[in-house]
Amino acid sequence: MNQSKSHAEAGAASVKPTLTEKTQGMIAGLDQATKNYTGALLFGRETGEAMMRSAASVNKATEALRCELQAYSQQAANDTIAATKAIMGSKSVFDAFELQSEFAKTAFENYAKELTKLGELFTTAAKEGFLPFRSPHQ
Repeated sequence: MNQSKSHAEAGAASVKPTLTEKTQGMIAGLDQATKNYTGALLFGRETGEAMMRSAASVNKATEALRCELQAYSQQAANDTIAATKAIMGSKSVFDAFELQSEFAKTAFENYAKELTKLGELFTTAAKEGFLPFRSPHQ
């Protein structure tokens, strides 16, 4: 019986360090899992906040684009009405042709300027829309 007791004690003595090591490993694993879970929650919150900032930025840019397009459309309509009145009131075909040519030139120049302005607004909107998603390390 003494011999079985000593074998049991020897077995317990050999298992104890292994059990302690495995327990510490399990505790370290749980700590790491907790940190990872907290990091995932933080990432999810940060991503959600970035999405909200991006949506607000895009909404603001869309409103600016709408206002710009509305102002251009109104101005183009007013210019067309004014040119039509001037052409209809012209004294000769030559004068009408000159007025029409000048109107076409001005309308095209204004259109080109507006396209440039809209391109800049779209570029700015895209940059500002993606800005909240950029890594702070970039």
